[in-house]
Amino acid sequence: MIIDQDWVKVNIDEIMNIFCKINPQFKSKDNASRAHKSRHKKNMLENMDTTMYRPIYYIARFTKVKELKLRKIIREQNNEYNELEDINHANFEKYKDEKHKREKLEEENERLKKRIEELEKNIPDNIDK
Repeated sequence: MIIDQDWVKVNIDEIMNIFCKINPQFKSKDNASRAHKSRHKKNMLENMDTTMYRPIYYIARFTKVKELKLRKIIREQNNEYNELEDINHANFEKYKDEKHKREKLEEENERLKKRIEELEKNIPDNIDK
């Protein structure tokens, strides 16, 4: 694989973050470390295809690809979650409507049972004969 120097220029900050993780001596904030770090950054921008920088390039490219894939997966899962949440909300609304209908039917059923009981009480005993 040939080094994509244009990609390096666009993603130099991410490359430098990886470089500093691999070389922790450049993490300090003193002037000497910053100067060395700046020199390495300049060298990377000029030519990343050296034995020292090439592994960092591959790590950065691999990390970037993985990050993009993970972001895509996360976006898809968020979309799926939102769709399921919408379906769940619609089902809940439908459940509330059905529950309300059921409660009304149960109330009507109880009212009718009471009415039947009242009517049965008023039926004379000798009607069957």
